[in-house]
Amino acid sequence: MTARLGQLAALVWVGALLGADTVTLAPVADTALFERSPDNNLGATTAVPVGAVSTATRSRMLLRFDLAGSLPPNAVIQTVSLSFSVTAVNSGAADSTLQLRRLLVSWGEGAKAGSTGAPAAPGEASWNSRFAPATAWSAAGASAPADASPVISGAIPIAGLGRYTLPSNANLVSDAQGWLIRPDENFGWLLLSDNEAVAGTARRVATREDAAQAPGLLVEYIVPPSLPRFDSITREGDQVRLRFQLEAGKLYAIDYLTALGTTNWTFLANAASKFFPTNAVVTDAILPGSNRFYRLAIVADID
Repeated sequence: MTARLGQLAALVWVGALLGADTVTLAPVADTALFERSPDNNLGATTAVPVGAVSTATRSRMLLRFDLAGSLPPNAVIQTVSLSFSVTAVNSGAADSTLQLRRLLVSWGEGAKAGSTGAPAAPGEASWNSRFAPATAWSAAGASAPADASPVISGAIPIAGLGRYTLPSNANLVSDAQGWLIRPDENFGWLLLSDNEAVAGTARRVATREDAAQAPGLLVEYIVPPSLPRFDSITREGDQVRLRFQLEAGKLYAIDYLTALGTTNWTFLANAASKFFPTNAVVTDAILPGSNRFYRLAIVADID
């Protein structure tokens, strides 16, 4: 950040090391798209099929997490991992890899329960519709490229029962960070098998209605500190006054350069307020016609 007044400039930087925080989110919505009953909704079912069932009809899961309502708005996401529980597997089931793809359109979770759900009410999602009865998917089942991204956000091989964790990668982080910045574009993910042509790849995956086994999104993030900045720089004759805010418990340093392009910073002053935020004024005497380039930095915590 650079500010100028005549021949004066302020260079502001922060050198604080940042520690990461973590939060585990439960879905705010999830449901299944069930091809065998293409107009049914499964929004309140405790476990939904993902993959191809024995009749070789497909089933897919939709799930959405609220990033913007759960993280600070200026958070920088470092890692994202998705865990979920497989609660039922048919005898002789075929293994497959489950893929996660970012959804590009909105949908209605719905409130129908049961292993195959029930006819979707207006506004509920089904295999045929993202909002029954009138708003259809571009292709039944929510497919790429119009309903879901052609880019795979993550993938994990699935075999038997248990808890699975899809590890963090750049695409998952990008999805989550984008939803934090633009929550109106958060339509969640589509979870589907990469081997839907093979009967028996379906697995029952627990939903948010099963609180003990619900999917979880583990997000690691940092919150950048507020940048220290000069509120004003004024000059009266050969006196320059630098005004800025002191955060309680921080030690600040003010340095200056006489010319850009060099790294020979000269120390001017320290400032600190142990217990309360306060205003600070630092004065510097300079020769007529000379240049000064100032920087303000947080250099330490104080006890």
